Amino acid sequence: MGMVNVLDVEEVGPEPLVNELGLERGLARQIVVRCAEAAKQAAATRQATEKKKSADSRKSKKPESSPEADQAAESPAPTESAEPQAPAAPAETPQEP
Repeated sequence: MGMVNVLDVEEVGPEPLVNELGLERGLARQIVVRCAEAAKQAAATRQATEKKKSADSRKSKKPESSPEADQAAESPAPTESAEPQAPAAPAETPQEP
């Protein structure tokens, strides 16, 4: 029979186990049932693992939030105007008497 996957055992049924290996039909049926259970468990585990990997992947792609980033995201972006703006006047410094 060679190496087989538990998924394959359910598909082919007990006949190869009886014909090729000479197992009793009752034992062959038990093997097929157990293989089907193992296949379902393996599929559920695989699905849970893929779901977790997908969630972890989405988490790692999302940039971490910081107060500065949050504030920058909330404030509107400056716009450029067509007219040049005059430079700001220097602040006056008080002179001591």
